[in-house]
Amino acid sequence: MALQGRAGECGTLREFVRALHGGLGGALMLVGDPGSGKTALLEEAVTGASGLRVIRVAGVEAESGFPYAALHRLLIPVLPLASTILPPDGLRALHAAFGLAGDPPSGPEPVVRAVAALLDGLAVECPVLCCADDAHWFDRESLAVLAAVVRRLPGVAVAVVRGGRMPTRGAEGGRPGVGLILAAREVPAGWGRFPVLEVAGLGAADGAALLRSVVAGPLDALVAARLVAGTGGSPLALIDLGRELSADQLAGARSLPDPLPAGSRIEEFHLRRVRELPEDTRTWLLIAAAEPGGDIARIVAAADRLGIVPGAAGSAVAAGILTLGVTAVFRRPLARSAIYSGATGDRRRAVHAALAAVTGPSGDADRWAWHLAGACAGLDETVARALAGAADRACERGGYAARAAFLTRAAELTPGAGRAERFLDAAEAALVAGAPLQARRLAEAALQANTPFSVRRPA
Repeated sequence: MALQGRAGECGTLREFVRALHGGLGGALMLVGDPGSGKTALLEEAVTGASGLRVIRVAGVEAESGFPYAALHRLLIPVLPLASTILPPDGLRALHAAFGLAGDPPSGPEPVVRAVAALLDGLAVECPVLCCADDAHWFDRESLAVLAAVVRRLPGVAVAVVRGGRMPTRGAEGGRPGVGLILAAREVPAGWGRFPVLEVAGLGAADGAALLRSVVAGPLDALVAARLVAGTGGSPLALIDLGRELSADQLAGARSLPDPLPAGSRIEEFHLRRVRELPEDTRTWLLIAAAEPGGDIARIVAAADRLGIVPGAAGSAVAAGILTLGVTAVFRRPLARSAIYSGATGDRRRAVHAALAAVTGPSGDADRWAWHLAGACAGLDETVARALAGAADRACERGGYAARAAFLTRAAELTPGAGRAERFLDAAEAALVAGAPLQARRLAEAALQANTPFSVRRPA
């Protein structure tokens, strides 16, 4: 079934895929507000992508501080093939960046070369389409590597977003292409040169038609017009409202909520759905929301530790809130955010404590430290040291933005001496990562900490 009101966008995606078959490579960005339908367009691109190898990844907010986390998850399905495609130095670069080897990475350039060579090798048999959803939650290192890789693709396909067709290589072709479709709320830093497909809200007619497709009973035209206007034509909000409002409200027999749950209020809609679920299910969802990447084994183990009955996730799956496979995936990214932010501090801390206990320092030391910090109600030097260790490991992998994030949290948890020192270390990492305003704020925090710290001397 075609997406309502998205004929132009779907046509552009088809041309992009056609260009890959013609031997061109390139990137196309889908940019729009939450709930505008970017994920649905990605699904449309994948569904219609016959004869391609498709690899996909969705950004996870809690992973945005972990260097190369998004890139690692994107390449997990094809990593077993890397040993047959990459030379030893390329394989070592990937393994080091992903924390799969003891060798420290030598910087981003070897990772760029390795990823480009891997994708190029995969494209020998058929075109490769990479789909990256919620890229606004990608870590900075992954975004930088992907941008550099796309710039190196042979015969970059420049999307003609408004009218026209994608160029094809025709007789020159011969070799399949590699393409990346990236969906985000806004254009990421360093991606300004790539073509953008703006995903705006639906117009009045298309919005009303979408509502009619999800409303079982009568739908008053004035009610439909108000819902479309009140949501800005957001497909997600319209679908949710069409299922949430009563039959009398949709038919115009009862008044509509005022204000309508649109824009940022989509989160509140998700919270209302979650509140209808059993208590154990709500706790299970909170555990899943707190666990980056949705690791099923850790979620189940933490749920067992908190005394959650087996099968508690079933109600959430039946309600369409998430799907379960190798990982737990929220069907709406904002649902995950709403569930986590809507919980009390005590509940979030209990969940992080359980996740820290089942993760352990030997399982994933960085994530263990992050969960320990999430479980803290006050200052704790032991947890601060664990975070500082994670910061050092991030630095070894070239992740200065992640180092700044870990050190900032470590400083916040540091009691007394050492607090200013960690703030200052975080400021230095932020400056190296290219965030001067953040560095300035962290330096100011170091001065305000009012504890002694050593005077830095130029290296």
